[in-house]
Amino acid sequence: MNNSSIDNIILATAKVWVRDSSGNYKLGTALLDSCSQVNFITDEFSQKLRLSRSKQYIEIQGIVIGFELPLTFCITTHIAYQPDPEIDISSWNIPGNTTLADEEFHVPGKVDLLLGTETFSSLLSVVQIKLGTNLPILQKTLLGWVVSGRYQTTNNSIKPSCLLTANESLDARLE
Repeated sequence: MNNSSIDNIILATAKVWVRDSSGNYKLGTALLDSCSQVNFITDEFSQKLRLSRSKQYIEIQGIVIGFELPLTFCITTHIAYQPDPEIDISSWNIPGNTTLADEEFHVPGKVDLLLGTETFSSLLSVVQIKLGTNLPILQKTLLGWVVSGRYQTTNNSIKPSCLLTANESLDARLE
């Protein structure tokens, strides 16, 4: 068995409260994506919020700090990111005084929202904590501390992946 180190990447996630059509809040998991030009919401979560299918602003709130952001989302069937399998963080020494934006960032689970570049940038603070050699960083945001970046593991079952969504063109569908 080969026990060489494997580099893995954790993407920044946060638990957020999202206002539904009745003004109540539902808890969702958001992926913070500095490369997306738009915000996305899964069709399943959109239906859970009972949102109409038109241009509409949705307010989200962080769990940690009481602030709201009105955002517009594009609906998609799936947002493809989850750590798989569960990441062992027992030796990472995450400081006890940091409130994580997603306490379950290391546990496989589905993502409900993708917050794009404009939202991502407005959430960032200047403070970072490096957890150690070959470990990710903690980045302070308005949603709490997010964990992201490269880490190493000796577990051969974890394979790096590339996530890609391709949509057929309308021409191809009509043919």
